[in-house]
Amino acid sequence: MLRTLILAAAAATLLGLAPMSSQAETYSFTYSDNTNSGDNYSGTLTVNGGFVTAMSGTSALYGAITDLFPPGVSFPGGPTTDNAFGTSFPFLSVNGIGFATETFGVILYATSGDLQALGDLAVLTSQLTSSLGNFSIQLVPGPGGPGPRPETIPAPASAALFLAGLAWLGAARRRGA
Repeated sequence: MLRTLILAAAAATLLGLAPMSSQAETYSFTYSDNTNSGDNYSGTLTVNGGFVTAMSGTSALYGAITDLFPPGVSFPGGPTTDNAFGTSFPFLSVNGIGFATETFGVILYATSGDLQALGDLAVLTSQLTSSLGNFSIQLVPGPGGPGPRPETIPAPASAALFLAGLAWLGAARRRGA
């Protein structure tokens, strides 16, 4: 019984040291059209847990980016969005992200096969117009600049769990002595 109590206290203590939630990161992005249609985009992406969770910015042709579509959106002939994000090139998947502009919907996705020679990413609009272009992305520095990321700082609930684990461990030792 004492051994079980000590193991439970140790587990609670270790859990108390672990961060309780991951911190979202913000990236600035630019999509530059290679097909001379002027279909250019720029703005920010909020990424959490490997998925784009928010988006803002502008389109040179279609105005402000007003909303990020949930995963599962598609237009005829295009991919079904998954909103997946990777920290290395090409950053977006071949399913891409979907979003609304002031004019209509857009899907931005990684090219594959022969299209890769023409551009990193492709755009398909809900009006079934498309373009190919290059995509650049940069992590926007968070609070505090370089150094430990905010997600490494335990949340207040983690600190309380840590202290509860230590108290439980101390009580278990006293009972066993």
